[in-house]
Amino acid sequence: MEYDQRKMKNTAVLLLSTPMPLARKGVVAEISQFLIGHNGSVLHSDDHLDSGRDLFLSRLEWDLDGFDIPISDFEHYFKPVAERFRINYNLALTNYRPKIAILVSAYDHCLVDLLYRQRTGDLACEIVMIISNHLSGKCLIYSGRT
Repeated sequence: MEYDQRKMKNTAVLLLSTPMPLARKGVVAEISQFLIGHNGSVLHSDDHLDSGRDLFLSRLEWDLDGFDIPISDFEHYFKPVAERFRINYNLALTNYRPKIAILVSAYDHCLVDLLYRQRTGDLACEIVMIISNHLSGKCLIYSGRT
């Protein structure tokens, strides 16, 4: 059950945290300028202040089309920004689709939901196996195959 590759954009997501006092000194502007300076186009940006842990948290997604840093070299180029603001970060590519197996019980409503989400692109994965101890959902599995 292949995910429709036409729906996927070639983007990257940067999840990060930095101490709140440093975040107030321009971390959002610095990261945005870094991405824009390398021809990245920011598509989404979500920020959150965790006052209990005194952290600034952010999620930035940008289009990789035209981005002039190979993803394999991102850490090298981003390191000065990360060190300046003491940023802990994780970089993920949105075109990554893990292969998964689904375990199903006799109640097939959850299987229906997972199959629907995968087929519409909301569940970004490749379903390689469905295992069940009942045959009630078998028609659901084969009805969506092309």
